Amino acid sequence: MAYKMDSVSLTRGEDRTKLQQCVFVLDKIMTFVENVISITCFTAMGVLVLAGVASRFIFHIPFMWVEEASRYFMVAGVYVGVSMGIREKAHLGLTALVDALPSSKQKALQMMLSFIIIALCLYFSIYSISFMRQVEANGQRSPALQFPMWYVYIPLGIGFVFGAIRGMMVFWNDFICKTPVLSYGEDEVQAN
Repeated sequence: MAYKMDSVSLTRGEDRTKLQQCVFVLDKIMTFVENVISITCFTAMGVLVLAGVASRFIFHIPFMWVEEASRYFMVAGVYVGVSMGIREKAHLGLTALVDALPSSKQKALQMMLSFIIIALCLYFSIYSISFMRQVEANGQRSPALQFPMWYVYIPLGIGFVFGAIRGMMVFWNDFICKTPVLSYGEDEVQAN
C-alpha cells in the first residue's frame, strides 16, 4: 500500500478500536477500487488514442468511435480521481488564508472547509444520480458507440459518493479521532 498508519501502536489489531479498524479497512478497499478504476480508464484511454492515431495516419482507416470512447474513459478516471484527491488533501484549499490566520482559528476554518467539501460531494452525488436516471428515462444513446448514455454518468455518481465518504473519513481522522488512522501524502513518505 502507498500509506501506513501514523501510530506504531495502531499496527497491532488489538490496540485499535472497532471504528478505527473499519475506517482503516474501508480506506484500503476504497483506495484499491479507485486505483483499479483510474489505472484501467487512463490505460484504456492511452491505448485507444494511440490506436486511433495509428489507424488514421498509418493505415488511413479512421475509427470514429475511438475519440468518443477515449473521452468517456478520461471522464471516468477524472471523476473517480475526485475521491483520491480528497483523501490526499490535494483538492483546492485556501492555504494562503488558512496560513494567515492565528493557529486557534486555522482549525475552525479547516473544519468549515471540510464540511463544505462533504456537503458539495453529497449534493453532487444526489444530483448526478438524479441526472443519470433522467438520461436513462429519455433513452439517449451515445453518437458513435450507440450505448445508453446514462452509462457515461455512472462514474460521476461513484466519484462523488466516494468523495463524500472520503471527506467524512478525513474529517473524522483529522478532527475527531484521538489517534489518527490515516496518513496523507508527505506523511506516507516520512513513515517509510
